[in-house]
Amino acid sequence: MDQNLQPPRDDKERCPDASRPFFASPSWVQADRHPGVAMRLRDASRVLAFAGALHSYACSPLTPEDGPAPGPREPDAAGAQADAAIPSMNDAGRDVRTGGPDGPSTSDGSTIPSDANVVRKDGGAGAEADFAARCAAPGVVLCTGLNTEADLQAGEIGPAADGSRQGFVDNAHETSGGGSLRFTLRAGVSESNIGGYWSHALGKKFVSGDVLYVQWRQRITPEFLSNSSSYWRSSIKQINIHGPNSTCQGAEFTTALYDNKPEMYTNCGDGFDTDATNNTLCNGTCGGDILLQQGSSLVSSPNGDGYNCHYNDQSPGTGDGSGCFFFPPNVWVTYYEKITIGAFGGTTSAVDAWVAIGGGGYKQFHRASGIRFNDNRDDNFTRIRLETYMTELTSAAPVTTYTWFDELIVSTQPIAAPKI
Repeated sequence: MDQNLQPPRDDKERCPDASRPFFASPSWVQADRHPGVAMRLRDASRVLAFAGALHSYACSPLTPEDGPAPGPREPDAAGAQADAAIPSMNDAGRDVRTGGPDGPSTSDGSTIPSDANVVRKDGGAGAEADFAARCAAPGVVLCTGLNTEADLQAGEIGPAADGSRQGFVDNAHETSGGGSLRFTLRAGVSESNIGGYWSHALGKKFVSGDVLYVQWRQRITPEFLSNSSSYWRSSIKQINIHGPNSTCQGAEFTTALYDNKPEMYTNCGDGFDTDATNNTLCNGTCGGDILLQQGSSLVSSPNGDGYNCHYNDQSPGTGDGSGCFFFPPNVWVTYYEKITIGAFGGTTSAVDAWVAIGGGGYKQFHRASGIRFNDNRDDNFTRIRLETYMTELTSAAPVTTYTWFDELIVSTQPIAAPKI
């Protein structure tokens, strides 16, 4: 097989039989079961050098969304220790802008507003007012600060595989409002549903022709990265936007960490790999150089913009046109996605996605069009799920770690980024 040819990723590949281990050993994937993954991981030492989990694919069945009764919030000693090592950022951050006056371009040629490139630092004066202004903006259909138990109970708190609740409000780590949603990823657990999830209605039914915008903040610990690369070796879901009947189907857009870097997919695993020459979607048929992440342009550093993550060179980047975006620890990262929903059964969907680190500006990491809206189940999107599901997890980690979510917004119009 051509080393650069990627076979399609489908439902069966993403959802292997639980009775048959996905990984043959800590470092190698069974090529006969998933040749695309084995191809991507042919240089396992390089992946591990970048603190990446083995590149793999994630899915979860639609499970009952009635979690156990809420329990008391757990102490956060580990998180507090992690924060003690980084400088306080309680001062108001200044505005930082990137790109031109109209902001970076998207897959359909439009632009995001220039104020969407402004990102505030962690916490600070005016944070609550800033978040309230974004919540009150035209087009917003869901906005939650995830600050209180009542905020969590407004949605569904899904249990981990053993029935325990692992998602609680954390008042020690937040970007505004005094709290955030923290998932505990426990040491010694090797089940895919390691931390449970939180699910909520989108606020409206999104159908073909609609554009869905979503923004959230997320944070991880250093131990999250080391567990991922050395023990879990699995994709790790972040959010899943889906239809009413399943989280794994054509009406699905999931963002997950692969090798500790975010990538999106639809239909249980159809990713958004593109040709590095013209940025044409080629998932499953790529030949030659492949982009796992696509910046606002294909221009290389230092004159480009965004992350152009080449399959053959997955070096970390800084958002100036070359390199990959890897989720950094101990800092809030803002994620912002624009999802254009195409014709049901057609290939007219598109995604644009950006990240911003701490007080920096937005940098694009996905820019793909020509995406198929598979007509295998729902023709609409109604729910969003924040989660930690690891499809290929078979090895437990020795250290408990955490991830936090905050400031979730869903809208029918562009969402301005935090300004303070």
